[in-house]
Amino acid sequence: MASSICVFVIDNQPLFCVGLQKLLQTADNIQWLGFAANYNDYGARHGNVAPDLLLVGAIPDDLCFETISAWKQQNPTTKILAMLTHPSEVCLREATAQGVLGCILKTDTPERFIQAIRTIATGEEWFSRQLLQ
Repeated sequence: MASSICVFVIDNQPLFCVGLQKLLQTADNIQWLGFAANYNDYGARHGNVAPDLLLVGAIPDDLCFETISAWKQQNPTTKILAMLTHPSEVCLREATAQGVLGCILKTDTPERFIQAIRTIATGEEWFSRQLLQ
């Protein structure tokens, strides 16, 4: 059996995070580590948690990229998947330049979330189809 992918979420929508937690806890080989509303909250409450993969929600304005940049400075080996509400929220070039391996829309199916997490965990890129159009 393959080792578990340890996942942490930074997103400012608690209800979404709880739903994501329920989904990921039912998936084989994925370990839920927790969630925080922003990078500062993570540091204050979960700073000792070292995930393999970070899911970052599109925090308002450019805070998503600030969070990713701060995270990569402290945890350069963590793989990152950005979660977006709308396709227009991010420039894919900027996201990949910041170290994101993929972007998924929050409207994608639960199965697509699991697929994206597993793909990113292997070091491959993964993007929702709508984002690539």
